[in-house]
Amino acid sequence: MTGPESPRTLAGFRQLESAEEYLRFFGITYDPAVLAVSRLHVLRRFSRDLAEIDGRDPAPAEEARLALYEDALGRAYALFRWSSPRAERLFAVLRDDGPGGSGCAGCGGGSGCGG
Repeated sequence: MTGPESPRTLAGFRQLESAEEYLRFFGITYDPAVLAVSRLHVLRRFSRDLAEIDGRDPAPAEEARLALYEDALGRAYALFRWSSPRAERLFAVLRDDGPGGSGCAGCGGGSGCGG
């Protein structure tokens, strides 16, 4: 586990494993209760933003990339601090398939399909 003493480099960033480590790395104040409910959603949103940042051509220099990462994580955390996973519908199981749809990403067998 990497602590707050991690160097602020891409190599240091790549050693991080948990949402708490990412937030501490960037010095973002967070509420553990928010992470208890929305950890995967914050990380999912952050991951999507990282993919966009990393896909830029030309790639941002290390310092600029870390600043973009910090901004992306701050936005992802803030989104779920004031919203909810259901409202943001990041995961297929939270999406509404419209009238009569199950809302799940499975077979579409209706709300009682159990699978």
